[in-house]
Amino acid sequence: MTLGNLPPNSTDYSKNPELQDLGSLQELDILLAEMGQQGLYLRLDRHRLDCQAFSQLWYMDDYSAEAWIADLRVPGRSLQEA
Repeated sequence: MTLGNLPPNSTDYSKNPELQDLGSLQELDILLAEMGQQGLYLRLDRHRLDCQAFSQLWYMDDYSAEAWIADLRVPGRSLQEA
């Protein structure tokens, strides 16, 4: 899995103090749980492998199809638990 529980870099903690000291995947879990409570859905629509490049395929030499699938399972896991 290439997605890690990295520190978030754009959370406004003055508006979301409960997210302080959480990793990005923990923030995602909280977001998805709240979305579920409000009856909202998440649509995964992934067209880029990274912020820099488009690819005709969903994988590249340095980003395998297996890694892509593993990364897609991260929000799926959170949605199942919500």
